[in-house]
Amino acid sequence: MADFGLATKTASANSKGYQTECCGTDLYMAPEIQEGRKYKGWQVDLFALGVILFNMYACESAFDKAT
Repeated sequence: MADFGLATKTASANSKGYQTECCGTDLYMAPEIQEGRKYKGWQVDLFALGVILFNMYACESAFDKAT
């Protein structure tokens, strides 16, 4: 499952790989994105992967929105 329309470069001398853009689905979005804080892409991707794996294993959603 991938959406390359949301792909972006992270390597930058000034940002040190942090991102601030808020886009995606609330069900899979990490709390730091929803709160508008800086985040590293690989960390929030790992969070989303955990949500996807939980949904596949439990056959239900863990939550409607991460807090």
